[in-house]
Amino acid sequence: LRRPIPRLAEGAVVASLGLAECAIDNSDGLVASFHELARANPRIDIHIDLTAVTPHPAVAMMATAADFDVRRLQLAWGDWQLVCVCDQSRAHEVSSVLSPLGCPVHEVGWTSDGDGKVWYHDEVETLPLVGLPNERFSSGSYFTHDIYEYAALLRRAPLGQRAPGEDQQ
Repeated sequence: LRRPIPRLAEGAVVASLGLAECAIDNSDGLVASFHELARANPRIDIHIDLTAVTPHPAVAMMATAADFDVRRLQLAWGDWQLVCVCDQSRAHEVSSVLSPLGCPVHEVGWTSDGDGKVWYHDEVETLPLVGLPNERFSSGSYFTHDIYEYAALLRRAPLGQRAPGEDQQ
């Protein structure tokens, strides 16, 4: 947090080898990254498997102590990693190219034909992922007050939301 290191070199390698369909930094959190990728690619839907997004033990401990759903912290806070969309058949190539650079690779979802929605899947349900970006320089940012107001928002806002009359996918 004190000295973020953007994954510029890693992004350049992935791009130069044609391994990613698209990529974005995760500085504003996974939710913001997923929604931005979906907006940029409106013919696809992005599906996030929340069981594949595992928290660091310190994050899990902090979430429990602060009475937070750990998934909200994982999805709403950025850490300057790189979020990529690549063909499933090339995921192993992405990992083999980035691992020697010290960049861990985690598959957390997939894409499907769609209309630019972001879905989350967990053990219980599949719902559209509600956007809770903390984009610091956006006029639409939820992060416009102090950290306590943002924490209160994260506690009360739904993770996903089914539209009225919308069936579960």
